[in-house]
Amino acid sequence: MNILVVTPVPTHPTTHGNRARVKTVVEALRAAGHRVMGLYLGFEPVGMADELAMHRLFDGLVCIDPPWMQRSDKKRPGPSLNAVTGRVYGLDDWGFDAATSAAADLCTRWRIDAVWVNYVWCSFVLEAVPADIPTVIDTHDIFADRHKVLAKTGVEKSFFYTRLAEEKRGLQRADHVIAIQDTEADLFRTKHGLTSAVTIGHLMHPAERRAPRAPKGPLSVGYLASDNPINRKAFEDLDRCLRTAGAYTDQIDWQIAGPLCDHEMVHQSDFRPLGLVEDLAGFYSDMDVVINPHIGGTGLKIKSVEALMHRCPLVATPDAMIGLDARHAWHHCPTLEGMVRAVQSLADDPAGLADLQAAGDAMIEAYSAAQFAALDGLLAEIAGGTKL
Repeated sequence: MNILVVTPVPTHPTTHGNRARVKTVVEALRAAGHRVMGLYLGFEPVGMADELAMHRLFDGLVCIDPPWMQRSDKKRPGPSLNAVTGRVYGLDDWGFDAATSAAADLCTRWRIDAVWVNYVWCSFVLEAVPADIPTVIDTHDIFADRHKVLAKTGVEKSFFYTRLAEEKRGLQRADHVIAIQDTEADLFRTKHGLTSAVTIGHLMHPAERRAPRAPKGPLSVGYLASDNPINRKAFEDLDRCLRTAGAYTDQIDWQIAGPLCDHEMVHQSDFRPLGLVEDLAGFYSDMDVVINPHIGGTGLKIKSVEALMHRCPLVATPDAMIGLDARHAWHHCPTLEGMVRAVQSLADDPAGLADLQAAGDAMIEAYSAAQFAALDGLLAEIAGGTKL
């Protein structure tokens, strides 16, 4: 099939979980033998090298800019105004005519057999897709009342959030709806009546199994995070917890990588900032254990999946493992204090790394196989003309 993938976020640099999601989906579709064409809606500026990387990822790519990105300040309509007015976004508030026109044109020019849209708030482009072309929305997250979910954990409003009825209206524009984890698929079924919503999580194949580590010096503990309000709040809480527990010691080398390193609070902590990491495999190979202190939120925590896919022992909170079948107590530490105690236990007795790694290996192998099987099933339905 010729599949048109519409994305508002770039795939490169792959410094955020949503970018990794889009990238791995495109790679999986191409690996399954399909030609994948891309329509990038230009919500974030992309440098020349990264745009070239995107062109290499797709079989064909068209990039367009929304009207607000043509201004000198290049700021998309964001939550700042809504935070002041208390307004909730309408489904199509981030839509623009050039995107629908481009989608309609490409469907004809590239003889598209299916259209795959990322995010419900980009469903506006489906209004221009011919009725005989199967359509898919890859939801990434639940956006109905997302601002209320964030508020419960003390995180500021960010990105997109809307009302339940608006999300339902957007999802009903598609023939197939993908949830990124089972809890959200259940919500789509119960709240939106989408009885055939399918779960397809992060599409990666696990790396080769690695031998259990026996650290000869301080335990290398890594945290990989993009710079967004949820990760900033998680890091603030973690740093406070580490100071209270007296866990900044010579026993543990706390390291942080990713865009969050640019934030001032990181440099005020005792974490060692590594900056942006181009070689993820190298980063995980250097770590004895990886942590994810995520609290609250929805969606799937891509950084948890990636750590396990790279065969790195993971210590995490329950919220960091939503959508994953945790098989070790330290995969779902009930509190940040419990997570810190788990890391301290590994520093005291690194022999525990072997059991933690083995549990992660078994879990992620089963998880990966299930996601690719779900993708194969969906593609078979699309090819057969089955609709919700």
